[in-house]
Amino acid sequence: MPRRSSPSAWIARSWLAISSSHWHRFGERRKTVAFAVNVSHSVHLRNEFIESGVRAEHIDGGTPKPERDSTLQRLASGEIGLVTNCMVLTEGWDMPEVGAVILARPTKKMGLYRQMIGRVLRPAPGKTDAIVLDHSGAVFRHGFVEDPVEWTLDPDRAAESAVHKSRGNGSTGPSLLECANCGSVRVGGEPCFHCGYLPQPPARAVEIIAGDLGLVDAARRAHGAAYDPAERARWHSALVYIARERNYKPGWAAYKYKEKFGTWPPSRFAEPTSPTPEIQSWVRSRAIVFARRSA
Repeated sequence: MPRRSSPSAWIARSWLAISSSHWHRFGERRKTVAFAVNVSHSVHLRNEFIESGVRAEHIDGGTPKPERDSTLQRLASGEIGLVTNCMVLTEGWDMPEVGAVILARPTKKMGLYRQMIGRVLRPAPGKTDAIVLDHSGAVFRHGFVEDPVEWTLDPDRAAESAVHKSRGNGSTGPSLLECANCGSVRVGGEPCFHCGYLPQPPARAVEIIAGDLGLVDAARRAHGAAYDPAERARWHSALVYIARERNYKPGWAAYKYKEKFGTWPPSRFAEPTSPTPEIQSWVRSRAIVFARRSA
């Protein structure tokens, strides 16, 4: 089920060439009116719905009035389930029993947007909500139908929704997004009204700088980590052990020693000894850093 909030519900898509599969999935087989881009588009939509088993008809400005009235009467009686049209049913038409609308055309005009969705907002016995299948992205441009709109008679000002504007569409605040889980429209930063999905921010890589802890005295002076010759020799022997175990090149242990201590090992040769967890962890950390830089 799409998001429901009296008196509308929303499923948003950002393309115009729609498939009847969305209506079958979300339309609940309610009496439906679809608004197309032009006449040929409306005819195409009607044909697609018919092919999917839906009793659908098309009307446009050139449809004779008796034929148009007959089509709408069949919709009202339930003989057909869907009517596609182009700029015919946007105003001056009232059928409260219609429970779903398909927006298959975009519009920059708030008034036209509200007129189209207004076709399904008429109250009727037993009707508690309506479904709007938005394939044109109109909801992202104009907001939810329940958002209040500031209408004006000023010819130099366009009607706008302050609530929608505050969501980030011209101002600051959360914007309207398409739910990646179910396709419904959700408010950014809030769980989806339909499925409850709320994406979690991805883990962020943290830059790691290699270093060693040192002693900090009472004067807050830092003293470098103390690695005496015996400790350095142990590291060299462990690095040689790792290099042989992993079939690394002979010079690998020397280069890692220099990476750790800043100088080359005092001798080219060292008797391999099993590495401690500390040394293993350090080698692993350097491998991770190398992999990230190479990605």
